[in-house]
Amino acid sequence: MALRVILHLDLDSFFASCEEQRNPALKGKPVVICNYTRGLDSGAVTTANYVARKLGIKSGMPVSFARRAAKNAVDAVFLPTDIDYYSQVSDQVMQLLQAYADAFEPASIDEAFLEVTQRLQGDFGKAEALGRELKARILEKTGLTCSVGIASNKLLAKTASDFRKPDGLTVVQPGREAEFLAPLQVGKLLYVGAKTEEVLTGHGIQTIGQLAALPLATLIAWFGESRGHYFHLAAQGLDDSPVAPPADSQQISRIGTLSENTADFEKIAAFTDKLCEDVIARARDRGVLFKSIGFIAVASDLKALTRNKTLEEPTESLPILQQTVRGLLQSFLGQHPGTVLRRAGVRVAGFVDPAAAAQPKPQKHLGDFV
Repeated sequence: MALRVILHLDLDSFFASCEEQRNPALKGKPVVICNYTRGLDSGAVTTANYVARKLGIKSGMPVSFARRAAKNAVDAVFLPTDIDYYSQVSDQVMQLLQAYADAFEPASIDEAFLEVTQRLQGDFGKAEALGRELKARILEKTGLTCSVGIASNKLLAKTASDFRKPDGLTVVQPGREAEFLAPLQVGKLLYVGAKTEEVLTGHGIQTIGQLAALPLATLIAWFGESRGHYFHLAAQGLDDSPVAPPADSQQISRIGTLSENTADFEKIAAFTDKLCEDVIARARDRGVLFKSIGFIAVASDLKALTRNKTLEEPTESLPILQQTVRGLLQSFLGQHPGTVLRRAGVRVAGFVDPAAAAQPKPQKHLGDFV
C-alpha cells in the first residue's frame, strides 16, 4: 500500500493580504484587521500582516493594545473585518484546490487539507512539485501567497505548513517524522495550547522530542486518558485521521451582500440570478444534479430565514434554478412584507448522480399503492 500523501495549505495573513490586493497602496505598511464591537478602540484584532506583527501586534489582541503598539508607526492602517469579501476570495482558492485532490477538507476560511495519495501514487517528489504548482496558481489567480506542508498525515502536514512562513513549502519525508518534530518547541504541536504548554514546561518539557520520550502513563496522569493518549501519539508524529469533506459538502450554496439594504423584488432577484450562475457552475464541476433548492434571506437586523422547495425531478438547469429561487423570494416577501434584506443566498442539495437519474424507473404495480 502506497504511503499517504497529504498537503496542508495555509493562506498567509489572509484577511490583511486580501486588503492589500484590494488596495495595493497598503503594501509595505502595517495592516491590522479588526473585529470592532462598539467604537474604533473596542474589539479584537482578527489578523495582522507580517509588517504589523513585527510591532508585536497579533490575532486576539484587544484593538486598544494594538493601537498603542502601533503608536510610532504613522503609516499603520486599521481596517474592519469584511468577511463577505474574504469569503469570495476564499471560494476562488478552495475551488482551485479541490480540482487537484483525491479528498478535500477545508479546515477554515484560509486553510485546507488535500489528500493526493492515489493521484500521485505515493510519490513525495511529485507532491513537492504539486505544492509549488498550487502556490503559483493561487498567486496568479488571487495575488496571494500561501505556505504548504507535505507529509504522510494531517498532523505533520499542518505542522510543516507553519514551519517556513510566509510563502513557504516544507516536505516531511517518510521515515523522518520524528527527526522533524523533535527539536520543535512543544507549543508547536497541534492542540497544545498556552495552558497545556505551561503545564509541560513546568515539568521541564520544552520540545516535542522530550514530550515523545515521556511514558504514556505519565501523560495520562497529567492530562487524563483521552488527551494523554493523543499527546503520546502526536509527539511521535502518528495520526490516522482521514481527509474528510465537511458535512455541508452535501450542499452547494452561495450567499452575498446586496449593494444596498432593500425589500425590492427585482433588485434582490437580479442579485440571486447571478448567484444561481455560480451555484450551477459548481454543481456541474462536481458532476451532480440536485432536487432541493433553497433561498436564504438575511435581514438588516441579521436575522436569517430560509425557504426551500423539492423538485419532482433532479436538474442542473440554470433557468429552473433561477425561476424556482424567484418563486421562493416572491413567497418570502409576501409572507414578510416590509422586511429589508441585507444579504441573500441560494442553496441546492439532494444530489443525484446523472447516470443514476438516467436509469428508467421501475414500473409500478398495483400492490405498490396499497
